[in-house]
Amino acid sequence: GKAWSMCMLGNRYDQGIGVPQNDKRAFELYTMAAEQGHVAAIYYLGTMYCNGQGTEQDIPKAKELFMKAATLGDISSILGLKQIDKIEGNTTSC
Repeated sequence: GKAWSMCMLGNRYDQGIGVPQNDKRAFELYTMAAEQGHVAAIYYLGTMYCNGQGTEQDIPKAKELFMKAATLGDISSILGLKQIDKIEGNTTSC
C-alpha cells in the first residue's frame, strides 16, 4: 500500500488507461492514498466529490479537500476552489 502507487492506479481507472474505466474503483484508490497524505490524491478525490464522479456530489467535502491540498502546496486545488466558487455563485478576485 504505497500512496503514490495507489494514486497512479487510481489515475488509470479514472482515465481507463490499461484497465477498464471505473469511477468507483478510482474513488476507492484515491481515498486510500489521500488517507496516507498523498497530496495529488487529495486533489483528485476533491475533484471526484465536486463532480459526483464515483460517489455522490458533495461540494462541502470537495472544498475541504481542495483547501487541504492547497495548504500542502497543490496549485491545481486553487483552480478547484475557483470552480466551487462558480458553482456556489461566489466571485473570486485575483
